[in-house]
Amino acid sequence: MPTRTGALVSVESVLLACEERVQRAAPAGYGRRVSGEHVVRDLYERYQARDWEAATALLHPEARLRMPATDEQLTGREQLIAFQRDYPEPWGDLRVLRAVGASSTCAAEVEIVSEAAVFRCAAFWTVRDGLLHDGVEYWVTVGGDRPPEHRVAAPG
Repeated sequence: MPTRTGALVSVESVLLACEERVQRAAPAGYGRRVSGEHVVRDLYERYQARDWEAATALLHPEARLRMPATDEQLTGREQLIAFQRDYPEPWGDLRVLRAVGASSTCAAEVEIVSEAAVFRCAAFWTVRDGLLHDGVEYWVTVGGDRPPEHRVAAPG
């Protein structure tokens, strides 16, 4: 922990204490570069690889996931992993188009290309103890909705 010299705290001791906290909270293999961006990208990449053990390690034990389009809510990392593991195959190819985040929040845009359709997901997560904790996924079928008549461009 930081030590005081008079009224001043050593900058080095503060940085060291922060690094130690990140190390303790980081999932195995993350070292000092843990961020929400890395964790969320890894989660969806582990889903694609069907690496359920590694995906489980990225989720907080009390993880929650909401999917408003279907009004589903999953609670606990075991339920989240069971949902993914038991989802009917073939899914198609899942890839992370982008991931952004910091230590406490993150987001990913995911695409799944299957024989039947192309799906997109916008996923938003909070991070707790270095793990994904509270998430929401908004799923759409690319081209599944038609724009209203007033927005359809006239042939030109």
